[in-house]
Amino acid sequence: MDFPTIPDELLGQDLNYFVGRKNIFRIPSYTHYKQYEIDTKLKEFLSEIFKFDFHCSYQVITNGLDIHKDGSRTECLNYLIDTGGENSELRIYNDDKLEILHSERILNKKWHWINVGMNHNVVNISNTRISISIDPYKTTFKS
Repeated sequence: MDFPTIPDELLGQDLNYFVGRKNIFRIPSYTHYKQYEIDTKLKEFLSEIFKFDFHCSYQVITNGLDIHKDGSRTECLNYLIDTGGENSELRIYNDDKLEILHSERILNKKWHWINVGMNHNVVNISNTRISISIDPYKTTFKS
């Protein structure tokens, strides 16, 4: 999706940024996914781009992420800070999780929309994948 690039000075560039911060993911013991609040300056920048109410957070993902549907949302916009490796790819699956319906390698510093109400995961992660995820409260990105 063609939204502005986020300036590097507003981003958590590496894992050191998250040291000492509280994991706000609803299942904090899950090893392969962590979620962190973003800073006020980044939220202000994103509010200039997206003229609707939203929640946003950092996602930190490691290899081994289960195929899943998100529990509290059906869609989101993600911005990759670090893809997690050159071979990492987002996959969307059918309901029985056996057939890959879509597979895509997404580049760093790019926005992408995902229907997280469908089964999905990220595979072939060789280092940690870091992104910003935007969840609309009352708006939908696509219909």
